[in-house]
Amino acid sequence: PTILFPSGLTTTVTYDYAKGLPLSETDPNGAVTSATYDAFGRFTGLTRPSDTSQSLTVAYQNSPFVVTLNQKIDATHTFTVTRSYDGLGRQTLTNTNGVLVSSTFNAYGQPVTQTTPHTSAEAFFNTTTAYEALGRPDLVTAPDGTQTDYSYYGLETWVKDAKNHTTKTLTDVWGRAKLVTPPTGPVVSFTYDAFGNLLTATRGGAIMTLTYDRAGRKLTMSDPDMGNWSYVYDALGNMTRQTDARACATNLAYDALNRPTGKTYSNCPSTPSVTYTYDAGTNGKGRRTSMGVTGGDYTSWTYDNRGRVLSENKQIPGGGQFITAFTYNLADLPVTMKYPVDNEVVTFSYNNNMLPVSVNGTSAYAQTIAYDSAMRMIQLVRGANTLNTTYTYYPWNQQGGR
Repeated sequence: PTILFPSGLTTTVTYDYAKGLPLSETDPNGAVTSATYDAFGRFTGLTRPSDTSQSLTVAYQNSPFVVTLNQKIDATHTFTVTRSYDGLGRQTLTNTNGVLVSSTFNAYGQPVTQTTPHTSAEAFFNTTTAYEALGRPDLVTAPDGTQTDYSYYGLETWVKDAKNHTTKTLTDVWGRAKLVTPPTGPVVSFTYDAFGNLLTATRGGAIMTLTYDRAGRKLTMSDPDMGNWSYVYDALGNMTRQTDARACATNLAYDALNRPTGKTYSNCPSTPSVTYTYDAGTNGKGRRTSMGVTGGDYTSWTYDNRGRVLSENKQIPGGGQFITAFTYNLADLPVTMKYPVDNEVVTFSYNNNMLPVSVNGTSAYAQTIAYDSAMRMIQLVRGANTLNTTYTYYPWNQQGGR
């Protein structure tokens, strides 16, 4: 089938009619994305525009049930995550390039323990959750032994944190917060209309009020800090006017695809109008390709066949033209960024977890970036090995911080 949008943009999708699964999609620019499936109709791979082979694959093991996802990053790096499930379909283990997180469940399918991220050679600690008779959380114990205690009194819930600070929340029968009593400070109360829209929020005598139309769209807001605001919409639900507390109105126009094409201002001295254009140039269909400010900056963008920004061209009156260019890897992460004026090219390198490990240009901005099992930064070497910063964290089982 072919999907024809009001502006003439066309997207075509092909299907495996026996299974009812989409096989390929051709976007308005002619770029094709295709998918494959196994005999059971399970997704097994994706080939995106400019891929020479599948950059994303999924494999299944049936006994025990294990799902492995591989996302190619570049020629030498692959992000791999393996998820293991028990007989009831509950995820019991996640292995992300050798970093493990495991979970256990009770007889009702509720998670009881979850480990801290660790490798097979590292110690790990659990976050444990206990439940009360109705299946609601009762006590959550963190790896460092601190606890969060939950108590229930009808429609009111008390939550006591690790420092013995209690927050009380009273809800209505639909679960909406009516009254929140924090450990310190004024009580906050809320009211709603019959459709669940927030009408008032009151804190220490300061009241915010809102009104809505029959479609649930916000019409007015009176806020103690922001003042009085109002909103107008078209028949399609697009906001066409927003008026702030200064009586400054922002007027918005849209095209047939409900994309904003311009902003003008009323009662806003010296605020220039803004225009947006779409669909121009190679791979530009369906994408914003330029933006201009009356009497000011003009910015245009070009894209590759995956919709990634290849260049940004900013023209500043009296200041000249500035072009920034980008390239990407198979995981759509930026690999190079070419700066305007001096044409410096900055290169980014990544590890198997898609985290940056170096940033280099005319000099070594980040020679080395290292991470622990929780993917927290533990080392940053700036320059050519001249400035080494290390980061340490509290052990998981020690109170006091990270």
